[in-house]
Amino acid sequence: MGNIYVSTGTVHHGVMEIGQVRMGRGVIPWPHREDYNRENPMFHIPNIKTLFMILHGIMDGAVDWAQGLELYNAARRLGKEVIFLSYPNEGHHLSNGTDQKDFQIRMKQYFHYYLMDHEAPEWMRRGVAYLEKLYDKAK
Repeated sequence: MGNIYVSTGTVHHGVMEIGQVRMGRGVIPWPHREDYNRENPMFHIPNIKTLFMILHGIMDGAVDWAQGLELYNAARRLGKEVIFLSYPNEGHHLSNGTDQKDFQIRMKQYFHYYLMDHEAPEWMRRGVAYLEKLYDKAK
């Protein structure tokens, strides 16, 4: 609602009202709560019917990393099959070559497992604890 783009210092209002979301000029959250709830992905998690993967840069200046984590945790809590890949020092798009390679490898393994009946890699079977992540080494 009142989030600020860290990278520019501007508020999200424009995106919600006349930008990507296109709710309408002056459509503010308080008198239009139902409209905002309709656009909030958190309210639609129970309707998810397919597995999905979230990619998020921790330093994202457009979408706060905590929002991606919140979506992931809510989906897991509701029994959805979801993977959350997060990369420190990355913004809204991966720019570090090592991170790009890591993501490409993981995405390929993800699709090989779900679409081609390959064995799941270790990171998918057991997950990787936040404190154990080796961000500087693609595997």
